[in-house]
Amino acid sequence: MCQNLGATEGINPFSPEAGNHGAKYQWGAQTLESGRYISQADDQSNSGSISGWNSTPKPDGSWSDTDKTGNDPCDKGYRVPTSAQWEAVMNNNNVERIGSWTNVGDTYSSVLYLKNVSNVITLMLPVSGYRSSLNGLIIFRGVKAIYWSSSEYQSDKAFNITVERLINAGNDISDRGFAFPIRCIAE
Repeated sequence: MCQNLGATEGINPFSPEAGNHGAKYQWGAQTLESGRYISQADDQSNSGSISGWNSTPKPDGSWSDTDKTGNDPCDKGYRVPTSAQWEAVMNNNNVERIGSWTNVGDTYSSVLYLKNVSNVITLMLPVSGYRSSLNGLIIFRGVKAIYWSSSEYQSDKAFNITVERLINAGNDISDRGFAFPIRCIAE
């Protein structure tokens, strides 16, 4: 997919704007799953705690590296990428950071562009921040780009790809209760 899951359809997928940020999901969650998902509209209108936020991690197998599960929120023909797939994307592209990468002012204009060897932009990742695993509070919008992978780590943790202003992208491990955006890939 050319945009984050839940982003505004029909806008330029390479434009650094709020409509490309998409929804946020706890690891293993489905779209609209109560207490584990927040739509783009709700995420951008409510930066505070979320009533009913579920801090209990989803079980192993909710998403999978080998097969698309029933919980995988990506559209037909797409799936949540594995940590190895994210690592390959980051290792085989040049990166360009655009925007302030701070949580002051326009927090929707910071993005990471990935460019191929011909220096053509092939992917844009909005710096969407994330939602706290404890209460759903927004954290680091405009400062960190963190995207879920389907890869499990331990019963309460999973791998993600993390990008910061001064730190190169790489695999990281987070509690499954955090809500990050998802960028689906073709199956």
